[in-house]
Amino acid sequence: MAEDFERLYREMFHLLYIYAQRALDDASLAEEAVQETFCVAWIKAEQVLSSANPRGWLMVTLKHIARNIARSRARRERME
Repeated sequence: MAEDFERLYREMFHLLYIYAQRALDDASLAEEAVQETFCVAWIKAEQVLSSANPRGWLMVTLKHIARNIARSRARRERME
């Protein structure tokens, strides 16, 4: 399982990072979003790896995480 997960990480990290960077317009937040995505995926590794579309699973998870990060950033900016 760990080898399959590592392969998926190597295959998808850059693509997910590019998406997150465009969505968040911030390199450090993009990296944080991708890392958080893989943390969630690791916790649910069996579900991810047995999914019919593990790459899609990662992308959907990243979209939710990026949206949450963007909301948090907007909330902080409104408070300033």
